[in-house]
Amino acid sequence: MNDRPSISVVVPFFNSERHVAGCIESLLAQEGFGTPFEVIFVNNGSTDGSASIVGRFGELIVLEERTPGAYAARNAGIRRARAPLIAFTDADCIVDRHWLRSIRDGMQHSEIAILLGQCLYPPDAPFSLRLLGAYESAKTAYVTRRCAAAHHFGHANNMAVRAAVFEELGLFKEWERAADTELVHRVAS
Repeated sequence: MNDRPSISVVVPFFNSERHVAGCIESLLAQEGFGTPFEVIFVNNGSTDGSASIVGRFGELIVLEERTPGAYAARNAGIRRARAPLIAFTDADCIVDRHWLRSIRDGMQHSEIAILLGQCLYPPDAPFSLRLLGAYESAKTAYVTRRCAAAHHFGHANNMAVRAAVFEELGLFKEWERAADTELVHRVAS
């Protein structure tokens, strides 16, 4: 039996005790996926109760990354990942119950290297946040469909990348910000 996961999910966390349990629960409650997947949480030096919350979930792979920054933590997760597809979200995000199925379906064609998801807030979130999410999703769709590749960008809080991309082009730059967009540019060029 092949126990290799079809998707590895990488989640960096730093002092996320307020949100991390909800993120984990949403990842473990995926519906309609039907194939093995692994979830890798990478502690990036938390000093609050985040690590103990993550540690309560035995289904997770938990890593430590001492180099500060979410991209360093994501890179540690990438190095540990065993699947041909690597999905990213953040510890303060709740993924849709069909998130992994959407990623699998969206990456069916081998020529698709990166898949970018929408930014949606729950119906009970303040109107201003829901409006911001709708704006960001519309902006992402417009730019990726209608603008030159030099203008494309990405958000690693809802992104999937083929592992082969990292093997060929290297990992995320360990910058403070925008390394997800830089990766999108490397893939597009």
